[in-house]
Amino acid sequence: MNPLRPLSKRWFPLWALAWAITVSGASGQVVRGRVTDRVFGLPLQHASVFLLAPDGAQVLAALTDRDGHYRLHAPAPGRYGLLVEHFGYRAHLHAALPMAAGDSLQVDLALDADPFVLDPLRVEAQRKALESGRAAFAWRCALGLGYCFDPDSLQRMGPRFPSDVIRLGVPEMLVTYTAPFSPTFRPVNHWPCVRIFRDHLVEPISGEAFEAIGVGDIAAIEVYLSFAKTPLDLRSGLRAPLLWSDTEEAMAGRQAAYPCGVIVVWTKAAW
Repeated sequence: MNPLRPLSKRWFPLWALAWAITVSGASGQVVRGRVTDRVFGLPLQHASVFLLAPDGAQVLAALTDRDGHYRLHAPAPGRYGLLVEHFGYRAHLHAALPMAAGDSLQVDLALDADPFVLDPLRVEAQRKALESGRAAFAWRCALGLGYCFDPDSLQRMGPRFPSDVIRLGVPEMLVTYTAPFSPTFRPVNHWPCVRIFRDHLVEPISGEAFEAIGVGDIAAIEVYLSFAKTPLDLRSGLRAPLLWSDTEEAMAGRQAAYPCGVIVVWTKAAW
C-alpha cells in the first residue's frame, strides 16, 4: 500500500475548495469605474460608492483612489444600483445594473458640484498704527529694504535741513528745489513719485512742510524707494491708499508696477 495515498485523498477537498474560491473570485461579478467632476473632468478622491440591492439596501461600499477609480465585487448575479456621494457634490444614484454571472462592467460617474453656504462671518479689527521707537525702527531697518538714519547717524551727518539727509545719504534719490525751501524727491530708476509722512499722521505732508521741520527736532528718518520695498507695517493702515491720489481701482492696478517711494520722518516728540 502506498502510504501517501490516504493523505492525498484527505487533502483533496481542501485543494478543491481553494481552487473554487480562486475561480469564483476571478470570474465573479465586478463593477468598476471612475468618479470625476462633471465640469472640469478632474478625478474625485475619497468619493463613497455604494452597491445597492433592488430594495435599496447597501450591499457593498468602496472609496475612490487618488485617480477617482473604484472597484466593487457583487456577491451574486442580479440587479444592483450605484449611489455615489462626495462632500461638496450632489449625490448621484445610477440606474439599476443587470449583472449576469461573471460580468465585468465599467461605469464612470460624473458628479455636479453642490457648494455649501456657510453662515455669515463678521470680523472686526482695529487698525494698528505704525510703531515708533528704537525697537520698531531697528526691526524695520534690519530688513534691509531701504535707508535708515537714526539719531547717531543724523548727528554725524550734521544736516542743515531735512532734505540734506536725503540728498547726502540716499544716492538713489534725486533732490531738486522748486523754491529755496520746497524740495522735490524722485527715486532714480523708479516711478517718480514720493510720499512723505510725519510721525503717525495719516495724511502725507508736502516737501515744504518736510523742510520746515527743525533738524534738531528730528529723531530718525526712513526712506524706501518704492511701495514694494516698504515694510508691511507701514503699508498697512491708511497710508497705502494715500500713496496714489487716483481712485482705489486705478491705484490697485498700477501700484505694483509703478509704486511711489516713501519717506517717514520721526520727530523726537513721537519717538
